[in-house]
Amino acid sequence: MKFASTDEIAALVEMEKFAKFPKGEAMTVEEVAAVVGPEFKEMNENPPESVQRVMEEMQKIARVRITDRETTDKTAGVTPAGLYGYTKAIQKVAEAATRRIQKRAVGLARIAYQKDAQVAPFLSAHAKRAESLPARILIAAMKELGPKFASQMEKEAGASEFGLYGFKHKTAELGLSSCSLLRSEVGRIAYDLHQRKADLHEQITGFLKQHSRTAKCHYSRILLASYPDLVVAKVASHGKSVAEWLALGA
Repeated sequence: MKFASTDEIAALVEMEKFAKFPKGEAMTVEEVAAVVGPEFKEMNENPPESVQRVMEEMQKIARVRITDRETTDKTAGVTPAGLYGYTKAIQKVAEAATRRIQKRAVGLARIAYQKDAQVAPFLSAHAKRAESLPARILIAAMKELGPKFASQMEKEAGASEFGLYGFKHKTAELGLSSCSLLRSEVGRIAYDLHQRKADLHEQITGFLKQHSRTAKCHYSRILLASYPDLVVAKVASHGKSVAEWLALGA
């Protein structure tokens, strides 16, 4: 008969102690001491100097990590980490506004084309001859709608009636109306953004100006052109008379 050695017996005792720990559950010092022995509680209440130093170092590291995390969270919206030296927050609100303009332009382009396919070449002519920014945006929107719209813009329109640029009068009216509607929608989007971010007027307009130049972004350009002046925006909210408005423009 073979008897277990002292080391084997000690190992079995340790395994038995380990098996008594509930898996995935937190335990108090007293509960752990009841399993591993009273020396654990003594060690926890009066740790040796070497253990104290290790614990202090670990606490310092934990405090530094928490401070770094808090600093990162606080500066995420104010650190110039976006385009052109502006913050990510400024870039985000400006790009969101330009996407709204792009979406609205696609909708207006679709409606106009369905009413009269000749509006495509009319807008092309209007963009070139009157340097109309809304017309350029509507043309770009039509190109996004597919090859059918893009190919239509390459055709020359017949001058069956007298109208602007030789197009049908109704076609010209439709094109100009679409440009006007887009300009109006951009103004609404611009004021909505200004109303929510009035304290960031200078940063937002600065970003739009830089992005319209650097990226040749027509959406940023028309949004900037429609953006309320800071002074006018403040006066508009107080319902000034016609005479006072005329005085502003003097």
